[in-house]
Amino acid sequence: MFVCGIPFLVTRSRGIKFNTVEFIPSRKAGQLANSLKKVLYLYARGGFVVNVIFMDGEFRSLQELLSLVELNITAAREHVPEVESIIRRIKEKVRAYTSEFAYRWIPTLLLIHTVYTAVF
Repeated sequence: MFVCGIPFLVTRSRGIKFNTVEFIPSRKAGQLANSLKKVLYLYARGGFVVNVIFMDGEFRSLQELLSLVELNITAAREHVPEVESIIRRIKEKVRAYTSEFAYRWIPTLLLIHTVYTAVF
């Protein structure tokens, strides 16, 4: 997900309806794999085991980096509908929050924490 050109990794659990979002400074495969591992460890701390991850085709390069779980990558021109609706809701909340700011230009760190607040 991009908010004002800033990339974020958004995850959604189907069973427990748990959302996470993380700022990613680069969209390289190593950075994405590390961010997904953080999410997997977060679920493990809660006692949940992640078996399958549904992803867009953009994440195809992660198959060899994440051997712990099965990656179900969608075909071309397909999307994961649960995540798409969550992304729309997050962006809607961020727009509502930022409309109340007294800034003409929103600093990057403030925007990152606004996205975190919208998910929280």
